[in-house]
Amino acid sequence: MPTEIIEGASTITWATLVLAAVVLIASFILARLVRRRVRSWLEARSGVSPHVPETVGRISGWSINLIGIVGALIVLGFQLGPVVLVLLLVAAAIGISGKTIMENWASGLSLQILAPFTIGDRIETEGITGWVEEINGREVVLTSRDRRTIRIPNATVANSVLYNYTDDQQRRTEMRFDISYNEDPSQAEVVTTTAVAALELVRKDPAPVAYVNHLGDFGYEFLIRFYHDDKDRKPVRTLVAKAIVNSLNEAGIERPTPELAIIKNPQTSTAGP
Repeated sequence: MPTEIIEGASTITWATLVLAAVVLIASFILARLVRRRVRSWLEARSGVSPHVPETVGRISGWSINLIGIVGALIVLGFQLGPVVLVLLLVAAAIGISGKTIMENWASGLSLQILAPFTIGDRIETEGITGWVEEINGREVVLTSRDRRTIRIPNATVANSVLYNYTDDQQRRTEMRFDISYNEDPSQAEVVTTTAVAALELVRKDPAPVAYVNHLGDFGYEFLIRFYHDDKDRKPVRTLVAKAIVNSLNEAGIERPTPELAIIKNPQTSTAGP
């Protein structure tokens, strides 16, 4: 019985065919095991995005499958150089035809591994602000404050300036107020910063600061800066405004009242000379 499958037409024998099949099957089994182990290992680690274990596990499995396919082809008698060249050409063709898809997929993988944000974080990128609902292979899905769904391509997010408001809860807010030129600006600075610093929602470090920012038409125009948690950005403004007004009133510091002057033009006589 001939050992070659087709005598004189091929060097592939039954033995090499069986060996190639064994290599291929073994690589598929190994890829499945590695994918599960990698996924389980990443899921057990804290701080890893929920999408990372599955994505990294699949890439590990695909890599082993690819090695198994190359190994099987070599067993069948194919030269390593041409095999690698064909694979590179196929990869290049896929990359060129699906450049945007591949770029978004690679960017999505980078975002999931590096984790500059996670599900539920409030982020801002490209002038768009929202809460992260999903990170998939194509896009980052946000929900805006008015409950609109916003889909941003992964590549756009990865290549843009990104603000993660959840990562650091501390925010700085500025407010303006003014006092009369007859008052002492140093006293106004002390009473307003003391009152604002006493508020529970205002952070003590850094402490609030106030200073004359401009000389207005009717008095000193102050700027006060204070820090607070991001979640308190709305109520803290109202509390600070009340604290400024009350502290100035209690200290007897007058705030200017703009005056409107009406000048009456002299009547011109229509009578002749």
